[in-house]
Amino acid sequence: HQSIRMTGDGVTTPANFQPTTDFAYCMVPGIEYFSKRPGFTMLVVGDSISAGAVNSNIGNFSNGWVRQLTNLVRAALPGTPIETANISIPNAGSATFLSHLNAYITAGGKFDVAIYSTFSPNGGTPTQAIIDSSLSLAAQAIDICKTAGKPTVLVGPTPNTALAWTAPQDAFRLQARTETLAAAYSHVTALDTNVIGDGASPERFQTAYTTDN
Repeated sequence: HQSIRMTGDGVTTPANFQPTTDFAYCMVPGIEYFSKRPGFTMLVVGDSISAGAVNSNIGNFSNGWVRQLTNLVRAALPGTPIETANISIPNAGSATFLSHLNAYITAGGKFDVAIYSTFSPNGGTPTQAIIDSSLSLAAQAIDICKTAGKPTVLVGPTPNTALAWTAPQDAFRLQARTETLAAAYSHVTALDTNVIGDGASPERFQTAYTTDN
């Protein structure tokens, strides 16, 4: 779901209701339900790449990789209710991911595994300092999930088609990818999104794929 901000006073004058501004997040605080069968919830924390935002955040949110992953898990486990709590927000940087995770857990949000992005291009052009900070935040997220008794899947940094990073700048991203894949923490698995890159330097997505969907 998306939320839409109106322009003008649409209450006094209904004709003034003009839904011209889409937001990449839903204003519904949450939905709780009881299932007759034990279910499985994947908590996804990231930016628009995980949110599946298409066409500058105003398109269809149902065709991103998280949605496709959910469908694959449902097909693999037909007898288990599979849900996704996707708290990813477009334009958010790595520094925001940890606060999202903390807020969700503090609010009593339920999940069985956290799928956590280790890096976001929204934090700026990659530097050693940015990479170090992103990986440090990811390590903290792992510890938080361990405390909650939940496993973590780290999502490695994707190639960047949208921004014209140079080869040396992209090398920092590749460093983050290497360190993400080498994570040797207990209960941690890494998802390598770089496999759909074109192999060039600097690397971009293959033409069949786009950054946000």
